[in-house]
Amino acid sequence: FELCPVACSKQMLMPSCTALVALLVTIVLILSMNIRVGGLQLRSPPSPHMRKRHVSLAYSNNGRPSFHKGVSPQAISSESNPSTDSISALNLRVDTEILKENLKQLLKKNDGDTATQQVTDTLKKISEIWRSKLPEATTLTEENCTGNYGVISRIEYPGCLGKDEEGYFRYTLGRTCFNIFKPSDLIVSIKNVRNPVQMLAQEEENGVQRPKGAMSYKTVIDLVIRTPDGEKMDAVLTNNAICWPSAEKGRDKDRLDVMFTGGELRPAPSTDIDLWKSIFEPAYGRKLGMIQRVKKFLLRKLLGIKSPESVKSDGSMAFEMQKSPKGYLDILYNDSEMRITKGNRGSIIVATKRK
Repeated sequence: FELCPVACSKQMLMPSCTALVALLVTIVLILSMNIRVGGLQLRSPPSPHMRKRHVSLAYSNNGRPSFHKGVSPQAISSESNPSTDSISALNLRVDTEILKENLKQLLKKNDGDTATQQVTDTLKKISEIWRSKLPEATTLTEENCTGNYGVISRIEYPGCLGKDEEGYFRYTLGRTCFNIFKPSDLIVSIKNVRNPVQMLAQEEENGVQRPKGAMSYKTVIDLVIRTPDGEKMDAVLTNNAICWPSAEKGRDKDRLDVMFTGGELRPAPSTDIDLWKSIFEPAYGRKLGMIQRVKKFLLRKLLGIKSPESVKSDGSMAFEMQKSPKGYLDILYNDSEMRITKGNRGSIIVATKRK
């Protein structure tokens, strides 16, 4: 005020202390409405009549919006005066990116457990946004359904035996594969789970028509198998399935029908093949007991499972499932980077696409 004697007469000026306090209060109020964290604009929700003015704070001097890492600039309007619809879409995408990042951190903190309250709440929020506010993202396309996914949530089987010395969860081999591969009582640790998904031709080699939009859906599990003497063998367990957009009315955009077709267990390239065969070959040379023969008969009769009869020269063992019951995966969230599904038995899988 003292620098502007012409514009502000002494009669118009407040006492200097009062003016200073008013100025500080104004600055604090402005800052409380416009906080930046790591390049991301965080704002309290504006009232309807203040929406346009309030959201404009998220734009830089050149009229372009500030983006959080992972938000595509092509997904929103970059005009200096965006419409209310484009602003709302931007806010939703920013919220979604924050929730996705929170989900990743929570799963990492909780060993991939999707049943904790924080993870459950986050899953609910991200799913609600995806289903109700981003309808254009709910279409199941080749671009956002196929690719090489890594599972970041925990794959659970009954009878967990705790963790090994490296922090991996342990089970018996039989728990991970319908008790098909033998010896089924070997202890295995689950190191990593991958989920490659690829489009399939409409027609199979034998002329059978596949469902429209059919995709291969594999679950590839990197295991560490412990021999009875405590030696370790790296292995790869693959469960094969196909999936396709549900034929149920109104569910073609958020449900995939799934049918398992078989699986394979093989040694990893780093595994001593002689050690591997010394463990598995004797198990297939033994005569089956009465209970084992009954189980094998029921699996073949009910599910059409053709169990392996021996170990192949490369150490692999495979089975076929010719009468697989059909299940489904409800899609809770899906975009080009992350997919969250809930199976018909309630298991939740969170997977991120790998380049």
